[in-house]
Amino acid sequence: MKGSLVAGLSFVLAAHISIANAEIQAISGTALLYDPLGTPIGSPTPITGVYDTDTQLMTIDPWLFFGSAVNSQIEVLPPGSYTIPGVLPFSVGTGQAGGDITTEWNVSTIPHGIVWDVISHSGGQHFEPVDTDGDGIPGLPMISGPFPGFTFVYEFDVGEP
Repeated sequence: MKGSLVAGLSFVLAAHISIANAEIQAISGTALLYDPLGTPIGSPTPITGVYDTDTQLMTIDPWLFFGSAVNSQIEVLPPGSYTIPGVLPFSVGTGQAGGDITTEWNVSTIPHGIVWDVISHSGGQHFEPVDTDGDGIPGLPMISGPFPGFTFVYEFDVGEP
């Protein structure tokens, strides 16, 4: 169910492919880490991956963070309230999607969550991270792993440009 993910904003590189009853869509965007005060660590890192709309799983292609590969997978969640082990509780509203994220980096497996506003455009959808806990930083801080209090933000587009 999990693998790893990290996403953020760039412009869309997207296409979709129908496979059986599933639709696999390309995603393109950026990943960014914020410290607990909201200061970005480095620059946004371009990411790509795929979104299987049948299983509601996004898999981000491996990318490097401080010299080690990051592998992430996101289970996309519909509106509702969520309590996930190792993640702060969060709620997903109408017009939003949530993410139950498992990220593998270095020797750590890091659970974390995110909520996005989902904005439709002519070729697909844009996933814009929301300040879920009201701290002024987009996303939701991690509570375990090597970066407790830090926030990974994934912003991206799904579909055709």
